[in-house]
Amino acid sequence: MWNISLLIMNPTLQNKLFEAFPKLFAQKDLPMTETCMCWGIECPDAWYDVIYAACEIIQMNTDWNELPQIQFTQVKEKFGTLCMYYDERNAFANGVIAMANQCVSKIAPIKI
Repeated sequence: MWNISLLIMNPTLQNKLFEAFPKLFAQKDLPMTETCMCWGIECPDAWYDVIYAACEIIQMNTDWNELPQIQFTQVKEKFGTLCMYYDERNAFANGVIAMANQCVSKIAPIKI
């Protein structure tokens, strides 16, 4: 049986991400017909620091290079990996997300 509470980030941690990176998480209040961000960040709390660092790097690069703003459409755990989907394709963001995924793979696995 799945323990769904392990796959949903603590609301306090999630809100810290939403407040620190409002541009990245702009879709969080949209309806489920428009985005999967309405479900929140579907990752364990242990991944918070890695997700925060990835968001910080992505937003900094976007701002510095005046790139189109990325907005996450879903952030979740899938088969023990970090999936961060977004609407604007960006090779740099792809690399940061791949690095973040490698980092979370070193964190203790989710016990369900």
